[in-house]
Amino acid sequence: MFKKTAAALLALIMLLSFFACDTPGANGGEDSIPSQSPTLLPSAADTAQPSPTDSAIEYKKFSTKPFSRAATVSRAVLHDDDRISISANELVYIDDFAVLKLTAENKSADDLLVSDVSVYVNDCLVEVDFRHEFAAGKAEDFSLYMPILDMMLYGIREISSIDIEFRIAAASGENYFTELTHLSAASAQPREPGAYDYSGYIAGDIAQAIHYDKLNAFNDSPGFESDGLSLASSALITVNEKYRVLLEFENAAAKPAEVNIGYIKINNLVVFNEFDHAAFRIHPQKHAVISIPLFTKAQLLLYSIGRIADVQFDITLTNENAEILSRGSASVAIPGGVGNFDFSNQYANYDENGVCMLVAGPIENFDLANKNPLILVYVKNESGKTISISSFEKCLFINGRPVECVSFSKILRSDDRMLFEIEIDAASLETELSAIWEIAVSFEISDENGNLICKPEIKLQDPSQSPITSA
Repeated sequence: MFKKTAAALLALIMLLSFFACDTPGANGGEDSIPSQSPTLLPSAADTAQPSPTDSAIEYKKFSTKPFSRAATVSRAVLHDDDRISISANELVYIDDFAVLKLTAENKSADDLLVSDVSVYVNDCLVEVDFRHEFAAGKAEDFSLYMPILDMMLYGIREISSIDIEFRIAAASGENYFTELTHLSAASAQPREPGAYDYSGYIAGDIAQAIHYDKLNAFNDSPGFESDGLSLASSALITVNEKYRVLLEFENAAAKPAEVNIGYIKINNLVVFNEFDHAAFRIHPQKHAVISIPLFTKAQLLLYSIGRIADVQFDITLTNENAEILSRGSASVAIPGGVGNFDFSNQYANYDENGVCMLVAGPIENFDLANKNPLILVYVKNESGKTISISSFEKCLFINGRPVECVSFSKILRSDDRMLFEIEIDAASLETELSAIWEIAVSFEISDENGNLICKPEIKLQDPSQSPITSA
C-alpha cells in the first residue's frame, strides 16, 4: 500500500536528486545506468539560491513605475480596399487593458474572416487574441484588447505608437495581409529604441538581463539579405513567480519574416517540443520584442530544476506558405548557474532500442487549480534518430483497472533528454493516492516517419519496495 504523504514526498525527493551540477562525463560516462541504488538526497549545489554576489549578474529590486493612461488616438482609416475597410475610432483603458476601438465594413458579397492580427505598441509585439467573421454587406464595431502588463514587460510606460496588420480570409479560400498601418498616439513620450527597462512591473521583483550575439546563421537564409533577420538581445525575467524570456529581433530584409520558436530546453533538459509554441511575423525594416512564457518556479521543481542555468530554443524561419527557409538555435545563459542536468546513478525501468525510460509517481499536482495527479516520465534518446512518444487508448492501468489520462505526444531528438508528466484523470481514478498499489503505463515510440519502434510497458508495484523510490 502507498502511504499517501510518504509516497508523494519520496517521488518528489527522487526527482530533485536527478538534477546535479556535475560536469558531463564526470561520473564515468554521462547518463550511464549503473545497477546500484539511486542517490535520493539533493546536493547543496542543487538547492542553491541566486545570490546578490553571483558574478556577471546584477540582481536588483525595483519599485513599481506606473503605466500612464493618457495616450489617445484620433480616428483614422487603417485599411480600405474593394472588399473591406477598417477604421480606428479611439483608444480607451479598461481594467488591465488598453483597448483600441475599431469599425469594419464588409463591402463584399461574402463573409470575411479576420483570422489573425499583428499589433506592435512602440515597436514591441503585443499578443492580441482576436478572430472574428464579418457578415457580408454590413458594418460592425469591434475592439482589440492589449494587455498593459505585457507592454510594461517591454519597458513601455505610455503608448506612443500602434502598428497594426490584419490577416483577411475570404470565403473563396484566399488569404491576404493588409498593410502594416501606423497610428501615432497623442500626449505620449516616445520610447528610445533599445532603451528597454525590464524593471518596475512588479514591486520587489528580480530582473536578470543577459545579452548574447546575433544569430549569423540566419543571414544566409534563402530570400533574405545578408544583413536580414537577427536576434539582437534577450533577457530572462520573472513575473509573479513565472519565468519569461524576452527576445529582440531586427529584420533588415525587404520582406516579412515568419518566425517560429520551439523545442525549448532548460538546463539542457527538453521541457517543450512543439514547433508552433510561439509564432509571429516581423515586418521589413522593423525590430520587434516578444515575450515567451516558460514555467513557474514550482513547475520547475517538478522538472527537478532548482535554478535556471540556461534556456535554449530553436528558431525556425518560414515563408508565408509555411515552407521552412532556415533553422537555428540560441540560448540565454546565466554565468555561475548550475550545470547540465545529470541522470547518473538512477535505475532504468526500460532500456532497449536506444531508448532509456524511467517512471515515478504518482504525486499530487503542483497546480492547485488542477486536481489531476501526475506520473513523471524521464526519457533519454540514444537511438540515433528523432522519436515520438505518444499515448494511446487504455495505455494506463492503476490497480489492474484502466484509467483515463490526458493524451500526450512528445518529440525527442537523438542524444536529447526529456522529463514530462502524465496527467491522470482524477474523475476516473476512483481511489485515493494512498490506496494505489500498482501502476502500469505503456507508450508508443515511433520514428519521425511514423514507423513503430517499440511499445514498452512499465509497471510499478508498491513504490516503497521498488528501486525507483527506495533508497
